[in-house]
Amino acid sequence: MSIVYPDKKSSTKYDKCEKKWYEKSHVLFKVTRKNGEYMKNLINPIKLISGIIIIYTIKYLSYELSISSYILFYCTEFIFFVLSGFVFSYATDFSKDFEFDKILKSLYITLFFSVFSFALTLCKSIFPVWFINIILFISMISLPVFRDYFFYYRTEKRIQYRLYLSVIVLVLYKLFFNFINRDTADNEHFNSLIFAMTLLIIRIIYSIVDYFFITGSVEFDDYEYPVFLNFKVGRNRLFEIFTPDIQSEKRLVFSITSKNDTLFIKPNTELKIDNTIATEKTELADNETIKIANNYFTVTKGRGSFFKKFFILFFYFFIANVTVFSIQNDQSVFTDISRYPEVQLYVPYYGSNYADEPVFILESDQPVHNKFVISKKFPIEMFLLLDVTGNLVEQYKSFNKHSKKIFNLINTDEQILTINIVTFGDEKSDIQQFKGIRNYTEFNSALAKVKPLQGNDFFENPLDAIFSADILNLSPQSLKVFVLFTDAPPHQRGSRGKDGVLDFTDKTVSDCVEYVRANNILFLTASFKRYKEYQPFYQHNENRFYEIENIDDIGNSLYSIASDISRMIKIEYKTFKSKRTLLNNCYVFFGDDAKIHKLDTAKNKIKERSFIRSLFDVF
Repeated sequence: MSIVYPDKKSSTKYDKCEKKWYEKSHVLFKVTRKNGEYMKNLINPIKLISGIIIIYTIKYLSYELSISSYILFYCTEFIFFVLSGFVFSYATDFSKDFEFDKILKSLYITLFFSVFSFALTLCKSIFPVWFINIILFISMISLPVFRDYFFYYRTEKRIQYRLYLSVIVLVLYKLFFNFINRDTADNEHFNSLIFAMTLLIIRIIYSIVDYFFITGSVEFDDYEYPVFLNFKVGRNRLFEIFTPDIQSEKRLVFSITSKNDTLFIKPNTELKIDNTIATEKTELADNETIKIANNYFTVTKGRGSFFKKFFILFFYFFIANVTVFSIQNDQSVFTDISRYPEVQLYVPYYGSNYADEPVFILESDQPVHNKFVISKKFPIEMFLLLDVTGNLVEQYKSFNKHSKKIFNLINTDEQILTINIVTFGDEKSDIQQFKGIRNYTEFNSALAKVKPLQGNDFFENPLDAIFSADILNLSPQSLKVFVLFTDAPPHQRGSRGKDGVLDFTDKTVSDCVEYVRANNILFLTASFKRYKEYQPFYQHNENRFYEIENIDDIGNSLYSIASDISRMIKIEYKTFKSKRTLLNNCYVFFGDDAKIHKLDTAKNKIKERSFIRSLFDVF
C-alpha cells in the first residue's frame, strides 16, 4: 500500500495534531494499518480484564476501610462511585477515539453519575436500601449509553435498544444470582466473578443488538466492518474506517447509507466502483469493490460472518458461567426454604409474657427476617455429670432436700423434666449411668446408689463422661442440658498421671466443646473459677458458669440451675445459612432491648449494604 502525503497547500486543511502524527508515524502506520482492527480487538479484552482487576481492588478496599463514622462512609462511598463508574464506562468504550479522549469522556460522565448516586445514597435512611441500590445499578449500566449519546452523538435506535436490553438483562441477571445465592452470600469470590461478568455481558448485548441492525459489510485490509444506517470512511478516528493516507478536501472521503435493505454510496471525492467512476450518490450492488487511490473496499449485503462472532462471544460467556459454578462447587441452588436447616434457640426469658413482647434476633450479626415460632412446650433432658472422687460425693446428699422443688418447678403442662445421672472418676471404666429419672423419689433413689471413687491424681476425667451420655435416642424437640459438677481440672489426651500413666482419655476440651455445639446442647458448669480448662464451655456466656468453691450447700446451686432452666423458651425458624447456626452466634433481644438493637442494626445496614458491596452481594 502506498501512502500519499499532503502537499504544503493542502496541509493547512489538516489540524496540527494529525499533521504532526503524519510526519512522525507514517512508517508505523504503513506497518500497523493492516492489523489495526486486530490490535483494537486485542486492546478491548485487556481493558475488560484490567477493569475486572480494578473492580476487585475497589471491592477489597471497601471492605477494609473503616465505616464506623457516617461521614467517612459517605466519603468513601463517593470515591468508590467515581472509581467503579469510570472503570465500567471506560472498559465498555469500544469506539476508535484516542485512549486519552476516552478517559476524559468516561471521567465526565462518571462525575455526573457519582453526584447523582451520592444524592441517592443520602436517601438510604428514608427509602429501602435494596430499592436505592437497584436504581444505582441501573444508572451504572446506563453509563455507556449516556456516554455515547452525549459525547459521540449517537442517537439512533440501535443505541436506545442497547440501553433497554442492557438494563433488563443485567438487572435480571443480578437478581437471579441474588436469588439462588442467598445461602452463599459469604462466598466473596463467587459474587465477585458474577459482577465481573457483567462487563462481558455488556459486550454480548451490544453484539446482539448490532447484529439485527446490520445491513451489510465492508471488507478493507482483510478485516470486515459492519454497515449500519450510516457508514463513514475518512480522516477522522471516530469514522468506521480511518484513512489518513487518502488525499481529499474533506475529512469524510465517502459514506455508505442504508435504506430498505439497499446500500448507497455518497463520495466526496472521485472514486471507482468496479472500474466505473462515481462522483455522486450511487446505489451499490452486492460484492462491488470501491477503489480510491490504492485503497480497496469490498461491499457485501447481508450480515456476513457477524453471527459467528456473536456465537463466539456467547460461547465465552457460557464457559465463564460454567467456571463460576464449578468454583461454587454446586452449592448455589434455588432458594427452597424447606431445604435449609431449622434453628432451635433456647434462651432464658425473665419477663411476664413473651408472646406480647417485641423480639429481635441476630444471627452471625445479621438480623433474622424469617418467621419464627416461640414456645415453652418442649421436654427437658438434663444430664448431671457428677465427679464422684474427693469431697463432692458427700455434698451431693444435699440434692435430696431440693429434688422435689426442682421437679415441681420445671414439670408443668408444657414441660417435662427427665434427669440422667452420669458419674465419673479417672478412668473411662469408672463411668456409671442412671437414666430416665422422672420424679424426685427416683432421683433420690439413684443418688443413693452413687459410689465414691478413689482418684489416682488431682485431675479427673469428665470428657469421656460427656461423650458417654446417651443423646441419640432423645426427642429432637427436647432441650438437652448438661450440668457438670466437679472440683478438679480435666484429664486430656496425652495427660500424665502421678504414676506415669498416659492417656486417661483420647479426648480434649476442644473435642467436647465442638461436640456440645454440634448437638445444640446447653452446657452448664459448676466448678471452681480458677480452673481455666473449663472456660471454653462458657466463654461466650458467663451465666453458664456456677461457682461452687467454698459453697456448703451445692444442692442450692442445683436448684438455681433448675430455676434458670425453667425460664428457657424455644425459638424456631428456618435459616438461610448453609451450615447449622451455632448457639453462641445468635443473640436474642426482648422488649425495649429488641427495639434499640433493631434500630441500631437498621442504621448499620445502610453502611453494610453500600452500593459497592451490593455489587458483590445481594441488593
